[in-house]
Amino acid sequence: MKKILKKPIVHAPALRRLCCAMLAALIMTGVFVIHTSAAEADDFLIGSVSAKYESNGNPATISTGAGDTGGKSYGAYQFASSYDVPYTFAQWCIDSGSDAVIGQQLINAYQADKSADPESKGYGGQFDSAWRSIAAAQSQHFLWLQHGYIKAQYYDPTVSQLYSRYGLNVNARSLTLKNAVWSRAVQHGSSGCLNLFAALYAVDPSFVSLDDLTIVTRLYEESGAVVNTPPYSNSQPIVKANVTNNTLRNLIDTYGLEGKYLKYYSRNSAAVQAGVFQRLRINELNDLITMYQNEYPYYDVVVNSWYFPYVEWVVDHGLMVGTDPHSFSPEMTTYRAMVVEVLYRMSGSPTPNMSTTFADVSPTSYYYRSVSWAQENGIIYGTTPTTLEPERDITRQELIAMLYRYAIFCGFDTSATADLSAFSDASLVAEWALPATQWSVGCNMIAGDDLGLLNPENSARRNELAAMIRRFAEIYQIYTY
Repeated sequence: MKKILKKPIVHAPALRRLCCAMLAALIMTGVFVIHTSAAEADDFLIGSVSAKYESNGNPATISTGAGDTGGKSYGAYQFASSYDVPYTFAQWCIDSGSDAVIGQQLINAYQADKSADPESKGYGGQFDSAWRSIAAAQSQHFLWLQHGYIKAQYYDPTVSQLYSRYGLNVNARSLTLKNAVWSRAVQHGSSGCLNLFAALYAVDPSFVSLDDLTIVTRLYEESGAVVNTPPYSNSQPIVKANVTNNTLRNLIDTYGLEGKYLKYYSRNSAAVQAGVFQRLRINELNDLITMYQNEYPYYDVVVNSWYFPYVEWVVDHGLMVGTDPHSFSPEMTTYRAMVVEVLYRMSGSPTPNMSTTFADVSPTSYYYRSVSWAQENGIIYGTTPTTLEPERDITRQELIAMLYRYAIFCGFDTSATADLSAFSDASLVAEWALPATQWSVGCNMIAGDDLGLLNPENSARRNELAAMIRRFAEIYQIYTY
């Protein structure tokens, strides 16, 4: 038997096996239970971190606004009354067609409060009562309205501008970065969030090329920045004597905040500033770091997809890599040399004893050594005596034949066989691929698609390659996990 690795090439971190979606959903566990479709649940994951820190995910929340320039605030994302966000939200419910009844109910309550006290902001007992009654009667729906409003009015415009200004395509990046942008847009507004990114750009114009965790960390360092001089004429210094909460008092001592100011929050009280510092520089940032560590590195590999465990396995074992740092491209077709490279890695990337004779394989190509090794050991044949067509899409039957020859090269038992008559397209299997196909069905490496088809002439996709490679490894116990 030829030498095959019996240990993993890359040890998978245990945290990777947790689903980032599960983590984000747990943020809300016990506070607000979401009964909705998978697509809606995925959408709600964006904003889950913000909802946790703004209100613990409770759409009924009404804060007093003590010491906060935002004043009394409402809902899961704490709409600030000082800036008339609750009223704007109500109007949006009407104008967007999201729920005109709820929107009008809130506006009527607002107007009733204004009529009772023309000097007020309009957010009195009537408005509070209406807000709470809606949340009590339609809690999930009310939460979704609040989420939809933030997405339409804050998050989406911010994401659009980040791409326009810096080429940062947040939609193609991690759930962690999306949550960070959402949270900063909620607290700073869209323009304020963009100002944070402008500060990042001023320090490092190439920040877009950084990994998402670095971007998020820098974003939160800027949002929670501490300065020695008052940014505004009405800034208030952080003074321990003005803070009653012992945790925040200790935090002021630990981080040397006495007499200093939070750059973007200095108009708030000392207690509010200390609380914001704790949230941004410690608690929320740590949550985002954990989310990033648990998030699968390729954003186009859906955790609940049929191919996720196969892609995860081949990546963890160093057999396949992404098409770019953030994408695996699972539905992309795979080509002949790519399969050779995977098998070469599975064998430990040995030094070939010959150079390939295929004229269309360049010595500078990344697969030159693997093709040389595969040709030497009879794992791959050319399309002609002198050509391989290394970057031509590989068909499913070509892939199966290559795996069959690889099993023979390794000295594995290839006696398994199966009758293909159960497959309606069995007649399409080429004669040269018939033994390999019978073997692959016989050893349960393939079972046909949902329609009972082998699809031998179809191009193999990357997710299909990942699935076959893992099944092959399990059948012959190549790896220990």
